[in-house]
Amino acid sequence: MFVSGNAGKDGKDHRGWFVGHFMPEGPACRKDIELKLSFHPQGDGDDVFDAQGHATSFSMLISGRMEYQFRRGDQLETVLVSEPGDYVMWESGVSHTWLALEDTESFTVRWPSVPNDIIKEE
Repeated sequence: MFVSGNAGKDGKDHRGWFVGHFMPEGPACRKDIELKLSFHPQGDGDDVFDAQGHATSFSMLISGRMEYQFRRGDQLETVLVSEPGDYVMWESGVSHTWLALEDTESFTVRWPSVPNDIIKEE
């Protein structure tokens, strides 16, 4: 079996995620991986630090510029992705935030696909 589609359209009801445990039954319903295509206007971001409890995440810039902040304990590190193909990868338990510095498109992979895997910092 195979499927084809459009990541932007297929992920519209899931904040850009178009493959993962949350999709209807079929090839896109996966427990081993999640895929996301993101479009963020300049200034869009998430200022609340959170982490995944089990999943590793990989995000690659397609266009635009994005800033990520990662926290481990008391340490805070800022990573700027500004050229197509720039990426960041972080393991479970690593808290992060992000900010689109200009209109940005990115592709994110997360594995495994675990329901309610987010840990919000207080």
